[in-house]
Amino acid sequence: MRERHSKRIEMPDISAETGTAMIFYLYTGHVRDSANFHELLAVAEKYGMDELKKHCEEMLESIVNDSNWKQCCGSGLDPDSIRSVDPDPDSDSNPDPDPGA
Repeated sequence: MRERHSKRIEMPDISAETGTAMIFYLYTGHVRDSANFHELLAVAEKYGMDELKKHCEEMLESIVNDSNWKQCCGSGLDPDSIRSVDPDPDSDSNPDPDPGA
């Protein structure tokens, strides 16, 4: 493992701010209010950090509303994580025109 020798872990797909927020959470069990919850949720999902994922989902559910949910989904947020703001979660907004294909 080169991380052992270099004492660095490279995570090129994570911003420095999100990486810092993840490390802060690992040490404290808390997330700063200034964290980017969209990015942190993606990191938590990628690395199997279920408690952090749950916390991010709860924070996003508290800030996502009818007027900004499309903007949140457009930012790369997994739509499943904001299911509770969808008035009809069973609806299929993009039905397959040819389900037999």
